[in-house]
Amino acid sequence: MINRSAVLSVMLVATVSLQEDSLSSDPAINLGAKGVSEALTRYARTRSDEDRAKVPMLPNQRPTLFKLSPMSVAAVRWCKQVTGEERAQRVVACICHEFVDEKGTDHRAADFGKIYEEEKSRFAVAPDEWLQHIADLHGNGALRELAQVALDRAEASPRALSPFRLPAGSMLPR
Repeated sequence: MINRSAVLSVMLVATVSLQEDSLSSDPAINLGAKGVSEALTRYARTRSDEDRAKVPMLPNQRPTLFKLSPMSVAAVRWCKQVTGEERAQRVVACICHEFVDEKGTDHRAADFGKIYEEEKSRFAVAPDEWLQHIADLHGNGALRELAQVALDRAEASPRALSPFRLPAGSMLPR
């Protein structure tokens, strides 16, 4: 079961290419470890802290963790007014205003410009500079993956056990 009101800490696991130099999943993941495929599959479906802890990491490495706030009904409605990349960007601007990188450094949307309130529905939206920062460090695939997690969470029943999926065109590294 998922707690729809809690902040969710998410590690990136999807990739759009299986070429070694093009992987976009978190580089701290030990892709050569025994059982990594099963652990990644489970984590990709549940996005739970417990399942993330079972994903093998390289020695002395830790993943970047994106903090995803729950989406309000109004934020979902606003995000779904558009499609494709713009939808993914709107979703991330609404739900991800902070992440902690592999060195333990906090990155906050407020450091990249004014977080504004969407006028009618009053939910916070991060500036484009924040989205650019995430894309510069992790690629546009990261925006799509984070958006997919947020939308799946918003649409799933609170009793759902494994409500998450990867964005279209993405896969888990093998």
